[in-house]
Amino acid sequence: MLKNNGMKSVPTTINNPTAKSIIERMHQRMGNQLRSILHFRETPRNFEQVARIIEDASAATVFSIRVTMHSTLKTTPSVLVFHRDMILNVPFITNLQSIQDRRQRIVNQNLRRQNALRFDYDYPIQ
Repeated sequence: MLKNNGMKSVPTTINNPTAKSIIERMHQRMGNQLRSILHFRETPRNFEQVARIIEDASAATVFSIRVTMHSTLKTTPSVLVFHRDMILNVPFITNLQSIQDRRQRIVNQNLRRQNALRFDYDYPIQ
């Protein structure tokens, strides 16, 4: 699958929270989609029904990931990639400089908040 999509495999360590967070979020969404679909449908009786449920859940999961508003970027990933809104189908012009400035402001706010929790201490010289 990697070769078909022109991707290169990169090994990661077993306990890498940054690399695992994205896939864990996708797994969580897929599980939520499957639970909600199975809650409102009858229990599948054969392989074709199971395959259809998984296909529906996969499509809904991918769509939900693409249209979820990013809290820092204040936009969706699909808007950044396709320059169009996925729901309204209207063109969207992305101002990357304003996104970078907003992200930097958030980083600075977080640093100020963390630094405010530190205690001032002067070490005595002996």
